[in-house]
Amino acid sequence: MMTQNLPLIHIQTNSNHPFSFPFECDTFIHSILQYLQIHEGHFEFTFTTDTHITELHSEYFNKDSTTDVITFNLGSHSVPDGDIYICIDEAKRQASHLNHSLEFELKTLIIHGILHLIGFVDDEPALKKKMFQKQDEILNALGESA
Repeated sequence: MMTQNLPLIHIQTNSNHPFSFPFECDTFIHSILQYLQIHEGHFEFTFTTDTHITELHSEYFNKDSTTDVITFNLGSHSVPDGDIYICIDEAKRQASHLNHSLEFELKTLIIHGILHLIGFVDDEPALKKKMFQKQDEILNALGESA
């Protein structure tokens, strides 16, 4: 009998930033990976603060500002292995600015981080458009709406 590989998922929040997810985060992540037909790999999610993500943004990207998602790809696009940092503070601001729920914003950012790990980039307008179209496709396929 052949066993199916499953991606390893680890989720944590900064200890100084208690946070209760408004949805089953691990179940949602598994749904994304299943939709994308990703059956192996390692995904480390850290939900963090402005302070922490600004430090990462400065250290690794030479930008002294907060951001919503930072992804470090430690593997390959075919077998993703990486760390995804999502800023809860920025997610709250973006949800308010875009007039949708924090849950929807966090789900969008989770998808965004996973897409970076499998090779999507958003540093040019055409590539950003393609990435955002894929995000919308996944959100729609999973029945998520703002």
